[in-house]
Amino acid sequence: MQIPPAAAPSSGPRQAPSAKGLPILGVLPEILRDPAATFVRIARQHPGAVVRIAFGPVDAYYLSRPEHIQHVLQDHWRNYPKGSSMWRPVQRLLGKGLVTSDGEAWLKNRRRIQHLFTQKSVASFAHVMIDVVERAMDDLERRLGSTIDITSEMTLITQNVIFETVFGTRVDSAMAYHLGDHLAYVLRALNLRMMLYFLPDRFPFPGEERLRRSILTIHDALMRLFQEHEARGQPDGDLLTLLRHAADPATGERMSEREIRDELVTLWVAGNETTAVSLAWLWILLDKHPDVHARARAEVEEVLGARVPTVDDLERMPYCKMVIRETMRLYSTSWILPRTCVEDDVVDGYFIPAGATVFASQFALHRDPSLWERPEEFDPERFAPERSAGRHRFAYMPFSAGPRVCLGMAFGLMEAQLILAMMLQRFRLRFPPGYELRYEAGATLRPRGRVPVRIERARG
Repeated sequence: MQIPPAAAPSSGPRQAPSAKGLPILGVLPEILRDPAATFVRIARQHPGAVVRIAFGPVDAYYLSRPEHIQHVLQDHWRNYPKGSSMWRPVQRLLGKGLVTSDGEAWLKNRRRIQHLFTQKSVASFAHVMIDVVERAMDDLERRLGSTIDITSEMTLITQNVIFETVFGTRVDSAMAYHLGDHLAYVLRALNLRMMLYFLPDRFPFPGEERLRRSILTIHDALMRLFQEHEARGQPDGDLLTLLRHAADPATGERMSEREIRDELVTLWVAGNETTAVSLAWLWILLDKHPDVHARARAEVEEVLGARVPTVDDLERMPYCKMVIRETMRLYSTSWILPRTCVEDDVVDGYFIPAGATVFASQFALHRDPSLWERPEEFDPERFAPERSAGRHRFAYMPFSAGPRVCLGMAFGLMEAQLILAMMLQRFRLRFPPGYELRYEAGATLRPRGRVPVRIERARG
C-alpha cells in the first residue's frame, strides 16, 4: 500500500500536486524504464509546481522551476544536505569525497582544496593537458579511415589527463580502456540502486558480484598509482602532492590518508567521466549539425591556424565555448540532483516534510519551454551574451549550483575547449548514415552502447 503524503499544516502551505502514476507503484515502472524522460513529462504536466512523486512505497518531491532549485541548493542549502538515501549507493564507489560527503566533513575538505581549482590554478595544468591531447591526436592520425567508439576514445584522453595532472604519471592505453569499461558498468549498476533507494542495503540486486569486482578493480588500480606516487617521493606540481599539503585555512588541519584516497577516487571519476561523456555528445551533435561544425572549425582556424593552443587562446574562441555549453544543456552528464529535507520547509508555497527526498533534474530543466526557446534544438548561439541576458542563473546548471557547485568546473571546461579545438584542427568525425542518437540515464547521462565514428582528415 502506498504511504500517504505527510500532512501539510492545516492553514498556510499548499499540498504539492501528485504526478500521475500507477496504484501502489506510482511512477516507479516509468522511472526504471526512462527516468530522464519521466521527469520531462512530469514537469510539462505540472508547469511551475513542486510535484509529489510516488516511488513505490515512498514519496519524493520534484522541483520544476529555477526559483525552487535556488531555494534548495543555495538559499536554504543547509536544510538540504546530500544525506538522501539516493546517494548511499554512490558512496560505494566514491567513499566520502566532496561529491558524497556532508556537514562539517564536507565543509572542511572544501575549504582545504578549493584553492586548487580556481581559474588561475587550473591554468597551470594546461601544458599537461595539451601534451596529453597532442599525443592522442597523433594516435588518431595513425588510425585515419578507421572506425572508433567515440565515448571510449574521449574517455581515454580524459583519463590520461587525470592520471598526469593528479599522479604525475602515464598509464598504458590497455589499462585506461579497461578501467573505463569498469566505470561504465559501475555507473549503470548504481543507477538502479539509486532509483530503488528505499530498498534495504542487503536487497539482492542483479549483478551485485560484478559490481563489487568492478569497484574493487577501480580502487585497486588507483591505490597502486597512489603508492607508486608516494614511493617516488611526492614530486612537485601534481594535484596529489598539492592535496597532501592542502590545509584548512581556519585550523591548519590537513586531510587524513583516507580522506585523500576518497578525494582521489572522486577526482578520477568526476574528472574523466563528465568531460569524456560531454565530448562524446558534442561530436554526435556536430556531425548532425554541419553548419555548427563549419563555424566552430572556422573559428579555430582563424585563431590558431595549425599551431598548438594556449590558455589565452580559449577566450578568443567564444563560439567553441558556446558549442560546449549548448551540448551540456541538452545532454548534461549530471542529470539529477537529489537532496534530503532535514526540517519541514515551504518551497514556493508548497509544503515539504522533514525527511523527504527532494530533487531537480537538469535534463528536464534544460528542456523547459518556458525557459528555453525551441528547447529540443541544438543552438549554441542561445549562449551569446545578448541572448543570455536576463536568464535565471539557476535555469542552467550542468555543474550543479550553489555552495556545492562542482569544484572541477573550470578544469573540465578548459579541458573540453582544448580537446575540441585540437581535434577540429586535424579531424572530421563521421557517424554512420542513419545513426540513432540514444541515451541511458544511469548515474550519469551517457550515449547508449557503442558510438561508432569514422576518422577523417579535416578539410578546408
